[in-house]
Amino acid sequence: MIIRKAKEDDIEECVGLAVGMIKESWWKEAPFCSQKMRDYAYRALENDNKLYLVAEEDDQIYGFFAATLTETFFGHEIHAEQDLMYVKPENRKGMTGVKFLREYEIWARKNNAHHIYFAPTATQRRQWDALCQRLGYTYLGPAYGKRL
Repeated sequence: MIIRKAKEDDIEECVGLAVGMIKESWWKEAPFCSQKMRDYAYRALENDNKLYLVAEEDDQIYGFFAATLTETFFGHEIHAEQDLMYVKPENRKGMTGVKFLREYEIWARKNNAHHIYFAPTATQRRQWDALCQRLGYTYLGPAYGKRL
């Protein structure tokens, strides 16, 4: 298994994975637009303030991770925010999540970020507590959603 920066040739495979991500998430009833996901991926590849990683084994992509560098809304300090992370269910027993988060932290440090945020909102929090604590993250509070 390798974690590497995504390439243009990876986009279609990642868009296919994104369908699975949405079907598992709180957003499963929302309309899905493959072209919008494709556009997001192309922008992530072209933007120096974006990180776009894939997890690959035997030439098959089975996961992706995306993050953004941004300034705080109240000042100029840089922080990194995880945008997306998905790993196919059959590949979740390994170290992919840990490796994604380690690469994310390396990237954030190289870009002088003062904080990094990871918010796995599509699945239940308890699945992430032990991993995040082991990697030095602090629980900052829940996120709530309401369907209208």
